[in-house]
Amino acid sequence: MPHERVSRGSGYQGARSPSPNQRQAYTLSSNSRAARTPSPNRRKSARSPSPTRKAANSSKSQVHRSEAMSFSTTRNGVHSPTQIRKAERSKSPARNGFHSLPARKPKSKGPYTLERFAMMNFSVKPAKRPTVATKSGSNTGSIWQHTTEPIQKPLLQHLLRDQQLSSRACSAFKAIMKYMGDYPTKKTNLQGTQMTDKIFTDALRLDGLKDEIYCQIIKQLTNNTLNVSEERGWELMWLATGLFSPSDTLQPELGKFLRLAHHTLAEDCQRRLLAVSQLTQQRKYPPHWVEVETIQHHYTQIFHFIFLPDDKSNASFQVSSTMTVGDLCKSIANRLGLKSNKGFGLFLIMASRIIAMHEESDFFFDALRRQIDWEQEGIKSAKSEESDMPVLAYQMFFLRKIWTDVVPGDDVQADTVFHYHQELPKFLRGYYSCPPEDAAKLAALQFRARYGNDKTEMQNIAKRLSDFLPEDLVKSRSVDDWKRAIISAYNQPWITSMTKDAAKVAFLKIMYRWPTFGSSFFEAAKVTGSDNTEDVLLAINKHGILIIDAQSKEVQKTFPYSEIQGWAGSGQSDFFLTVGNESKGAMKLHFKTKLGYKMDDLLTSYVRYMQKRPSSGQHSNNNKTL
Repeated sequence: MPHERVSRGSGYQGARSPSPNQRQAYTLSSNSRAARTPSPNRRKSARSPSPTRKAANSSKSQVHRSEAMSFSTTRNGVHSPTQIRKAERSKSPARNGFHSLPARKPKSKGPYTLERFAMMNFSVKPAKRPTVATKSGSNTGSIWQHTTEPIQKPLLQHLLRDQQLSSRACSAFKAIMKYMGDYPTKKTNLQGTQMTDKIFTDALRLDGLKDEIYCQIIKQLTNNTLNVSEERGWELMWLATGLFSPSDTLQPELGKFLRLAHHTLAEDCQRRLLAVSQLTQQRKYPPHWVEVETIQHHYTQIFHFIFLPDDKSNASFQVSSTMTVGDLCKSIANRLGLKSNKGFGLFLIMASRIIAMHEESDFFFDALRRQIDWEQEGIKSAKSEESDMPVLAYQMFFLRKIWTDVVPGDDVQADTVFHYHQELPKFLRGYYSCPPEDAAKLAALQFRARYGNDKTEMQNIAKRLSDFLPEDLVKSRSVDDWKRAIISAYNQPWITSMTKDAAKVAFLKIMYRWPTFGSSFFEAAKVTGSDNTEDVLLAINKHGILIIDAQSKEVQKTFPYSEIQGWAGSGQSDFFLTVGNESKGAMKLHFKTKLGYKMDDLLTSYVRYMQKRPSSGQHSNNNKTL
């Protein structure tokens, strides 16, 4: 199956995973899958030789056993090759709990198995005689190939020394069987990530289980004659190779298995495994449901929908299991033609909260899982373990976060897609102190940016003043005065000659002169005494933290980052800020706000950014913990 592309909706709007019946239909409709699965009659005839052939085989086997017995004896003090190999195996030391096997070329070019690896490293030794197939299609008698019976011990022998690892290995194997359809379970358990979480969570936290999981998946894929089961097993292999790599001992075994496997996912699994093995760190969280649903729908390229502030450039961007938050930010910036991705970030809007993904080194899907798991813990009801947790709805935005280096006109693409659409809502909410002489110009520029040369809506400007000006400014003059002022400003040649994008840049250039340009505003109450509070606006921007009068919008006090000694939240509505310097001493300020978590994140981001720019003059070696 060639790599296919899927353009998904937003991360929370993707189709749910198919039912087992649907998945079976997907599998059975594949010509390649049918070609690899012999008919029942052919399987039966292949495993059940005629009486004549049985007699012949019995005669040959007796001869072979006789020859083997005579060849294995010691002649004149010389050990036979069989005894020499046994001696070599017994002498080879175990490395990291594993025994190495003598090099030997495979007897055939068929699929690679763990039969030889199991001889030295599995807790239950492989059967010496060929296995037989049951009516259900599973093989019995060999620990290294597909079974429909749960294991009672971990596959790897060295895990027997740890009771916790042994127990979790057996639990993981049962989860693998349930996912593959080899063990009965509720259909709802196959939806979402409930089953994949049970398979991979412990292995991500405990290194000793990583090889065990790979061995279990390979085992269930080996000689698996159940069509749907094998297909689901390859889904698990695809997910595993995007999470962690095996040990150096198992790496060659896994590599051979993937290279010699006759499945369309094998090549992509090799590519994913190579990418994971080259990382300095590996995933910390099990697969996100977008990853799970992607492979369940038979796609190997993952796309995630990203929202942008202009509402026109929203698009699906390709991501991967090993892509970091920083990598995705660079990818988005490059595709949009931005001059730089510095200062931009990803924001998760979920459950009425806006959460910044500020750790650029985090894997993208790990960052998503961390926040989603945290939210789910808060809403988890008293359901049984086997019940399916709902997938939380969320939206992923790409926005300007740090405004330190923003100069309107330097990057027109960033101005028109991001800066204008992020500053305009704050202006209309009345957070800025707008001089009267600028208000009419800003309204005219908004009209130009929205309608271009179309003046038909200008006749309705009196009824729509609140669409272009903050409420407090609208009330400061009569409607007719505002109408005349806006029309007069709009008819000036420097505005009538502008394109829509040029009007957006001109809008930003006027606001750029204001001290609060590019600020993030937080409504708060300043605690001035035991029972006294004063409504204020807190603004965080490139200058530091600004305390603004909630009514006049005048800046009361500015604390540069060099004077910010720390900050902390207490409870759900208290935020403490410690400011000062050596000459003035420290002062602790107390505010009431429900947005303390956002202030904490933004202050952390600005301080880190300033520390990377020593020439800015804003040095801070503060510890935010009070």
